[in-house]
Amino acid sequence: MAIRLTIVDPNDPDAEHVRGFVQNRVVIGRARSCDICLPDMVVSTRHLEIKVEGNDYKVVDLGSLNGTYIDGKKLVAHRPKILHNEDVIHAASFKIHFRLGVFPIPMDVGAESTRQARRMVASLLTGSSSRGRLPAILVLGGPGKAGRFEIPPAPSRMVIGRTRDMEIRLEDRDLSRAHAEIVFEDGAIRVNDLGSRNGIVVDGQRVETLELESGQSFVVGNTTLALEHPADELLASIQEAPEEETSSFLVEKSERDTMPPVEAKSPVKQDPTLPLPVGPEDPLSYPGQPGYMRTTLEMPRPPVEPGSDLGLIIIGAIIVVAAVAGLVFLFT
Repeated sequence: MAIRLTIVDPNDPDAEHVRGFVQNRVVIGRARSCDICLPDMVVSTRHLEIKVEGNDYKVVDLGSLNGTYIDGKKLVAHRPKILHNEDVIHAASFKIHFRLGVFPIPMDVGAESTRQARRMVASLLTGSSSRGRLPAILVLGGPGKAGRFEIPPAPSRMVIGRTRDMEIRLEDRDLSRAHAEIVFEDGAIRVNDLGSRNGIVVDGQRVETLELESGQSFVVGNTTLALEHPADELLASIQEAPEEETSSFLVEKSERDTMPPVEAKSPVKQDPTLPLPVGPEDPLSYPGQPGYMRTTLEMPRPPVEPGSDLGLIIIGAIIVVAAVAGLVFLFT
């Protein structure tokens, strides 16, 4: 069986990330090891999974802190629920559209998961004008070593060559005048050959085009270049954060939104014909003390009769005399 999952990123709702799978189990979370990485701290490291049981696809919440929802209903953790074609799964703020059918499957699922997550993180950084927040091409070797060329926000294009009007101008005689171009669009950065004499070389092989990964190097002429992408640092911090750092405020909000409204209780009205209870002016005052005023709710106390303590005094005196006499007898 084959499935197609379309992920809608809350930070870029107009962009859809489509992934195809032909396997019995697809794990979704923010960890690097997941088949689909959702780079957000409100997503658990292993949030949910889609698996095959018999002839059915089922979704299982893996005990996530913020829960998994279908049709507005929260799934019970570790209890499978059958998925139907066109069902929409909600994990934190992400929407995952489930569809049956064949879709082009990448050879390396792990690498595709990283690329998809990087594009999501990059959408947060798109348009940032602060230095160090934009991707850049670094010169690692050859003429102009240690140079750095920032790539403008997408969509953008920069030409590599040796003439003065090139966006990335390198003093390399082995370069063509307009050797290659860097294209930044749809969250991906590619380098394309422009019909140069020496082409683009990656790991000793000449290529016409290449989608760049952060840190990946390539050679043009006698110069080694590499891509520096700020999204990778942020992505790594999200993927490697421990599970206890996953925020749980969304759970509280969703549960609060689904709870029925609590009916306010009417306050108990005081009968205006009854006198208000009057307590003592001094909280340390007690009956018999000057200024004490009894409350209307105070339980009546039995009257204290004069001389009622005389019997207790006599009994106490007898006990003391008996104790003294016993001590005298022991020591004589």
